[in-house]
Amino acid sequence: MAAAFKTDPDKVFLVRGAACGVGFPFKSVPEDTFYTVENYVPAEHWEAMDKEIRKERSAGNVVMVKMEWSIQGISAVGVVAKERKGVIKFRPVWDYSRPEDVGVNSRIDLEKEKFSSIKDAYALLRPGLWMAKLDLTAAYRSVPVAAMYWIAHVFEWDEEVLADTRAPFGNSAMPGIFMRFTRGIVRWMKAQGASIVGYLDDFLLIGSKKVVSEFLLLLREFVTFLGFEVNDDKCEGPFQAMEFLGILLSTEGNQCTASISEDRILVVQQKIADIRRLGALAGSQAHGDWASDCYKLYIDLGREQQLLLPSAMAEGAAAATAAHRAGR
Repeated sequence: MAAAFKTDPDKVFLVRGAACGVGFPFKSVPEDTFYTVENYVPAEHWEAMDKEIRKERSAGNVVMVKMEWSIQGISAVGVVAKERKGVIKFRPVWDYSRPEDVGVNSRIDLEKEKFSSIKDAYALLRPGLWMAKLDLTAAYRSVPVAAMYWIAHVFEWDEEVLADTRAPFGNSAMPGIFMRFTRGIVRWMKAQGASIVGYLDDFLLIGSKKVVSEFLLLLREFVTFLGFEVNDDKCEGPFQAMEFLGILLSTEGNQCTASISEDRILVVQQKIADIRRLGALAGSQAHGDWASDCYKLYIDLGREQQLLLPSAMAEGAAAATAAHRAGR
């Protein structure tokens, strides 16, 4: 990795973060303060969540808290159900927003990060060009957290006190931190000549059919070399019509277009309902599938893209944007 990023402006963070783990600036809780927040996992999902946490422990991603650790509190863990191709999977999501005054997120000093948007992708489109996309599997969980920060990611499960050692869903600093890896990957690909946009774990390549095919292979090889796993189910192309960040992009014909499909509208409406149901968690994270997809659909949609936002989803747009900003 050091060789790949030797000329990158963010090389120190990228190399050190991958080797030693990432960190985030946060304040300690007031002296003699200790908090415990109960988990949000309903009884019917307990077994599925127990399986996920056991899997994380087996992988070494979650460890037992040692007696000598000076932990500051115990955060809550919740569960998010995700359906893809008819299969429902469960994923743990941590709520670091509570208690309101001393929760981890309230003590993090966030720097403003720049996130790519659908506008960046649309600006690269030209009639007749081709597109391909690549998605990473469990991208956050590929990023280690420096050991000195494990005490901020403590939770209780099945009467055991545990700590998460990987980038968790729920810490408001993680989207910006992960985006630095994304930007590093994008810069490296651009240096090779690629026309590319990256948003967290989603990448879009644009160009001639031959060029896009070649760069898709190169991107796959590079992210694998960096230690990430490619999600083959979500990799597509090259095509001239493709969904990216929830928007259907097309370079067919004489004019490039961008639109939201009816099926996508229904999916996002359901995700908005999930955000309301898990309101506490929605305010504490900026990138979890049920929240980020809504955010991706709405944030920064400029008039120049001529994207039609159905009035029935206007309220959802505001909710998704508020959830993202609260998470940041």
